[in-house]
Amino acid sequence: MLNIVCTSKPADGLLFYSYEYCSHLNEKGIDTRLCIITHRDFTSGDYTQSISDKYIHCKNVEVNNIFVGDDDVSMILGNSMMTLAHMTWNDYSNNQQLSLKALFSKKLISVYSENHPKKYPKALSFFNPKRIINLCDTDVYPNGPKDAEHFEKIIHFPIYKEVEEDIQFDHLFLGTNREYYKTVQKVISDYPDHGILTYHQEAKYLDLKNTNLKSPVPNLLGKFKTYVYTKDTFDPAPRLFQECRWLGKEIIYHRTNPVQDGGYWYWKRGLKNQDIGPIITALNTFKGKIAIHTELASANHREQFGNLPQPDDIIFSVNKEAIRKLIDNGDIWFCSIPHIMAFTDEEGNYAPCNFAVRSTTHNLYNTSLKEWMTGDIMENLRSEMTDPNSSFETVNKHCSKCINDETNIKRSRRMIANELYRDADENLFWDRVINSANTSPYIFKERILEIQVKSFGIECNLDCHMCFHFSSSIRTKMAFENGVYNAVVWGDEFHRREQSRQAMKKKPVDKINRQIVELGPYIYNLKIIGGEPLVMKKHYELLDMLIESGDAANIQLKYQTNGTTTKHGKHNIFDYIPKFKTVLITVSLDGVGKYNDYIRRRGNFNEIVENINEFLRYRNVRLELNSVVTFFSVLHLYKMAEHFEGMENHWWPIDFPQQMKANNLPQDIKDRLIPIYEDIPHMKEIATLLRLPAEENFQPKELYKYCIDADEAYKGTKWEMNVLDVFPELKPHYLQTVVEPQIYKEK
Repeated sequence: MLNIVCTSKPADGLLFYSYEYCSHLNEKGIDTRLCIITHRDFTSGDYTQSISDKYIHCKNVEVNNIFVGDDDVSMILGNSMMTLAHMTWNDYSNNQQLSLKALFSKKLISVYSENHPKKYPKALSFFNPKRIINLCDTDVYPNGPKDAEHFEKIIHFPIYKEVEEDIQFDHLFLGTNREYYKTVQKVISDYPDHGILTYHQEAKYLDLKNTNLKSPVPNLLGKFKTYVYTKDTFDPAPRLFQECRWLGKEIIYHRTNPVQDGGYWYWKRGLKNQDIGPIITALNTFKGKIAIHTELASANHREQFGNLPQPDDIIFSVNKEAIRKLIDNGDIWFCSIPHIMAFTDEEGNYAPCNFAVRSTTHNLYNTSLKEWMTGDIMENLRSEMTDPNSSFETVNKHCSKCINDETNIKRSRRMIANELYRDADENLFWDRVINSANTSPYIFKERILEIQVKSFGIECNLDCHMCFHFSSSIRTKMAFENGVYNAVVWGDEFHRREQSRQAMKKKPVDKINRQIVELGPYIYNLKIIGGEPLVMKKHYELLDMLIESGDAANIQLKYQTNGTTTKHGKHNIFDYIPKFKTVLITVSLDGVGKYNDYIRRRGNFNEIVENINEFLRYRNVRLELNSVVTFFSVLHLYKMAEHFEGMENHWWPIDFPQQMKANNLPQDIKDRLIPIYEDIPHMKEIATLLRLPAEENFQPKELYKYCIDADEAYKGTKWEMNVLDVFPELKPHYLQTVVEPQIYKEK
């Protein structure tokens, strides 16, 4: 990996050059990322916004908390990137300092600049890089390093957004530091209709009655007619000068100093394309293992790279298109999830996903997240899923639910995940999945991970009657303290007690939080699951750590919540939502009104709807619904489609407890429901589910007894309800299977 490091301010020229070279190198197949260590006066969002405002994309960018591989190479587009980091060392957080040390202690490609020339050697001594290769624009800096290869910083205009004419000023001045302001002051009276590009912090140097444009400015190049170039002191690379020439805008060269600096040379050179040859040469010298993408491992490789020297140890990946074809044709049983997800259950056991069979040997206490993702189970799964001739030994062991669901109802978690990730970010995410499928052993390289680690406990405020007791503190209390337990429905009580005890056991949450933050640069989704996540205090500590590291701005935060509350103590989820790139709220609902309130006891449907509407007020929030199809919920679940029209609603058939499976309903009720579900596109597979015969071991008497015992436990409380009052259509079935056999027995 080539890490281009930037420590400047957002909208500074070096940030833009750094991103442009990062983009161009990736286009040419060199795995490169822009590593931003934020200035004390700015947030990570200021940098990504600055990039997004200027370019057609913002990708391969990592901020602050950066994991650096042993073979990585770092690059700075100006010596000042290292010098400033050293000069302002105490302004950085601990995570930033660790990242800077890691980045600058590797092999380094350093582009020469004359900022603080006496302090640069001190910075080198402080960070002590393994080896340095110098590049220098020898036209601009004829006295630069004698061993430096000639390198010209060129703007990469192909990734610029289209400039829209939105003229606000006749003239634009640059005022991003004291020197610029001094030269502006000399001539400003001659240009009454003007704007000055500045930072918020620099406006103190000159009061120009609010005519300043505060960086970053979207569509900056469309807001003025003429650029007035004023700086009399040495200017190495005036970007606006070049951008105006590219657009054909007028430039007033308003300076008296005839020095031949960057302005002179860029005017003389005209507009050029970036030449990455010197960078390739440096990588070749380092013999860095910078991966070349599959597109270059072909006959046109030399054509795309011209005659540039190539690294000796370039790694060519296997053909990605071959993998795509195998997936599209169904020649392999491919699942994206093992390339993406790090998951544990409530007891701390790892699993390939939340639907897979848990590992009996790996858990949060003995295995780190990195060790699990790169371990034998996950490696074997990924290998088998890309091999058309695989025996599927590991898949059959861990992925039996999806295999069975695809046989029974033609729909599975695997199929839904693949469809979802194909559509994410215009297939960019799917490309990352394919890249991962081409890589063995697994490496942490791209922002692809989805963390679903249940390390925060099982605290929950609801008593959902189909939920495992070890998933909820309230369920555990009602079962083992209030006696609402049925061994026929839930199995051996001792075993379930032990599961709950293990789930409530304190996890090494602080240790896990640190592991998650370390993986921050590679996290695409962070999913918080409970219990009820919004009442789990420790998860807010993780959010705070990710905000401090700067990774939050690049992460989608996901919640699987019952939607009943948005606050816990001093914490309010609405304070955190703006700090993350996007937030996906998945609200668990199994019906409308009283149907949901019975199934998810202690909830209040109207309050949940109010909270849903509050979430939807945030522009970066996407909200969807999740339903569990059971013996009870399926009776009225179809009403969700009308009540929440247009809102995405996922559903999952319950596998356990088997007594509560929807196909156990009496045939006359199933016959009535089947045509209803067939007419609802996103629920039509429920009709297939209802066509299945009842389970052989179905014992309706025990199922009803379990519900009636729960009803009795809540008698006299505000959650008092009765199963046959809520679902009167079940009364004939109850009488036939429970009451009448009892009468006959008594007779």
